Amino acid sequence: MRGEAGSYELQVAALHLAMPALLAEVQAQGAVLSELRTHSPTLEDVFVSLTGRHLRDG
Repeated sequence: MRGEAGSYELQVAALHLAMPALLAEVQAQGAVLSELRTHSPTLEDVFVSLTGRHLRDG
């Protein structure tokens, strides 16, 4: 988890399990979400994660 200026980024393996738990915790804390985004990795995202470089880097 990364946090920056009231913003957090989480990486989870099972979104369908993490999302209900996250929303329940937000509610339990009495917090209010102003925005929520999800992103599914592309093949390029996976390649960069595994190799540490972009396809254009050669």
